[in-house]
Amino acid sequence: MTGAGAVTVERGPKRSVVTRLRAESPLRLLTPRNAGDAAWIYAATLGGGLLPGDRLALEVEVGRGASSLLGTQSQTRVFRAGAGGGATQTATIRVGDGALFVWLADPVVAFAGARWSQALDLHLDGGSAIVVEGLTAGRAARGERWAFRRFASRTRVFAPELTVEDALLLDPDRAPMDGRFGAFATVMALGPRAAPVAERLRRAPLRASPVVAASEVAGGVVSRVGGVGTEAVGGALRELLADLPALLGDDPLARKW
Repeated sequence: MTGAGAVTVERGPKRSVVTRLRAESPLRLLTPRNAGDAAWIYAATLGGGLLPGDRLALEVEVGRGASSLLGTQSQTRVFRAGAGGGATQTATIRVGDGALFVWLADPVVAFAGARWSQALDLHLDGGSAIVVEGLTAGRAARGERWAFRRFASRTRVFAPELTVEDALLLDPDRAPMDGRFGAFATVMALGPRAAPVAERLRRAPLRASPVVAASEVAGGVVSRVGGVGTEAVGGALRELLADLPALLGDDPLARKW
């Protein structure tokens, strides 16, 4: 099943507002109120997770000077792949001059035998972005630790003087996963409005548990986090994203991770 969604956020007199919102089943887009001046959108799907052949496609436009957060209502659960192949998600985001966009996705949980592919294209037309994505080893309590068939993720960032491409491919049949880790996350902070988060990523000390390592890219920083499970990785993310509430005017992590 294919679920398509489209969102437009513009700067209003007092705060950023959603001026267009469209979603097709199984995708749902929710716009909860918050105490800040950024528009919040949360994506959810009908049912307990994504089935083989499900396709999600999302387009978001954040207008000049606006602020927006797009998160997920819960973890993205991907069921075992079948004859129809796996599940996929694509997103194209355009961020206008002086705008801020935050992509705050809960981790992907790929069940045994699942195949998952996700692609994010982010166009910064003078704007800034913070991107957070993660995955877990699966349902470890059911003996499904790193038992999925394939996990593929690609994030591309396009800007007048910046191009970043980040890709991750996990295929246990080709290379077994390191049993020390049960969850991973990637954090990107790009552009002037994301500078406080980028600076915190730079200052984060290298450590062994959880592993946190940052890399400089043109216009910002990309950081990797790996730990024994979601609790360890989530704790590290809270530290790395400590400046996020000030940027948004409210704390989207208050009930997350």
